[in-house]
Amino acid sequence: MHRKLIEENRPLWGWIIVTIGIVFLLQALGIVPSSIWSYVWPILVIIAGVQIIRKK
Repeated sequence: MHRKLIEENRPLWGWIIVTIGIVFLLQALGIVPSSIWSYVWPILVIIAGVQIIRKK
């Protein structure tokens, strides 16, 4: 059962990792201030929660 849950959420975790990578890249390039994390992490938690609800 645990393995099935991981398999079902693989696309979600992929998108979360991509989003984090994009934010780090934009910060490194000076395009986005480092304070952006105060906005990004709650959005990622909400997306993860919605994804979990949709799967059930």
